[in-house]
Amino acid sequence: CPVIDSATVYYSPQFFATASPAQTICYSESATLSSTVSGGMTPYQYLWSDGAAFSGTNATELVAPLTTTSYTLYAFDAYNCL
Repeated sequence: CPVIDSATVYYSPQFFATASPAQTICYSESATLSSTVSGGMTPYQYLWSDGAAFSGTNATELVAPLTTTSYTLYAFDAYNCL
């Protein structure tokens, strides 16, 4: 008896994400971090390295670091492509 099985492979168009450029702020000021995404499959999910999470079409966060700090943006599309 033959055994038949199937698998579904989902294709996600090329996915790009960019974060706002480097900024300089003075003590006690704040900066806005923002993202731009294209491609992939919506909805998008975002996670900044400081733990702030967003979903939708962009990820804008207001930050006020007290020292020079680097932020990393992780963006995922509906198929969990990074």
